[in-house]
Amino acid sequence: MNNKLKEIFRGKVVNKAHTINTGVDEFPRHVLEHLIDNCCAEETFHEDMEKVVRRLKDSFVYCDSRMAFEPC
Repeated sequence: MNNKLKEIFRGKVVNKAHTINTGVDEFPRHVLEHLIDNCCAEETFHEDMEKVVRRLKDSFVYCDSRMAFEPC
């Protein structure tokens, strides 16, 4: 039954326990839920989540580093 519910409600239901202690607390929870649902498989969740976190950290511009991009 669990697999059938996941299939029916894909994109709408995420295990909230997966969004806690991810190491990217600066992102809203709904963003993490979307990425987990679309990028992480249940069988390889930890490996997939590591890739998502790495990509977020590489792509996100933090407030202190944005000064490097401001025009002179």
